[in-house]
Amino acid sequence: MYQMEYFLSKLPHLKYLELKTKGLVDLFDGYRWQVLTKSLIIFNFKFFRTHLPIETTLASFHTPFWLEEKRWFVVYDDTCLFTVSYFVSDGITLSEQLNIRSTISDNTYLYNYKFIP
Repeated sequence: MYQMEYFLSKLPHLKYLELKTKGLVDLFDGYRWQVLTKSLIIFNFKFFRTHLPIETTLASFHTPFWLEEKRWFVVYDDTCLFTVSYFVSDGITLSEQLNIRSTISDNTYLYNYKFIP
């Protein structure tokens, strides 16, 4: 995460960021990402890792910054943590049989709409 913090500090005018990577547990810290992404318009990520402390991880993304200010919602599905736009029309449909957790207040939204994780 320190490398990412250093890298983004060198890009003060960056407005759109998409990341797809594997990482250590510190990569999954919504509080640190909040500081790094406050000036971004769009931030999409897909971070791969199994066996996360999911309750504390999702809690770090369950703040007014993520949910109200930016409206960036986060989902964890046992293999990765990723952002999902609240209004998406294309992609795949999740099966209700998957074990997912999210910062969206009602997970039925995820099952009723299509999106690309």
